[in-house]
Amino acid sequence: MYSRLGVALNTCLVPVVLLLFCLPATGFGQTAEDIPFTYEIGGSVPAPVQRDLHSQPSVALTLVQDGASWVSVTLSSQSTPSALTISAVPGSLPAGTYTSTLRINSDPDLGYLIYNITLTITGGSGPGGLALSSSSFTFSAVAGGAVPAAQTLTVSAGASVSASAQASQQSCTGSTWLSLSPTGSFSASTVGPRS
Repeated sequence: MYSRLGVALNTCLVPVVLLLFCLPATGFGQTAEDIPFTYEIGGSVPAPVQRDLHSQPSVALTLVQDGASWVSVTLSSQSTPSALTISAVPGSLPAGTYTSTLRINSDPDLGYLIYNITLTITGGSGPGGLALSSSSFTFSAVAGGAVPAAQTLTVSAGASVSASAQASQQSCTGSTWLSLSPTGSFSASTVGPRS
């Protein structure tokens, strides 16, 4: 290749690598994302959620939490790029729905990110849920003979839970051959035939 003056020019190819830093899907700038967690009492704790935070140029990050004790939040770095990890730590919370709001501010001000975190806890029927010692009782007796021994129903849970129960007598023959003690709300009950 020659210039207009007839001087030979060398051609050189230079590889160029273009690195693009982009924001997460929600991006900075007054945006919000909902992060739901579900937990069954006695089951496995929900897996943490991670979000990668990037910006160009790098900005300082400030984490602002609302004080919910069941949320654990960490940033891998106090400036971008950083990995945000959000974990739900249900502990011994009773069944119900819990909410928390997390905000990440940027400096210089590119806006902020808001994460609306929800934890739904259910009572569960597996390990840690309420369990009955028996689903049925059978009493055998001879007319005019001795009253069969009482049987006990035990309600237990694999984790510490608050629960109430109500017992009532059901009869398929219209007679009152069954007695319950205690009745009303209770934590344990003895079931036996009426003497």
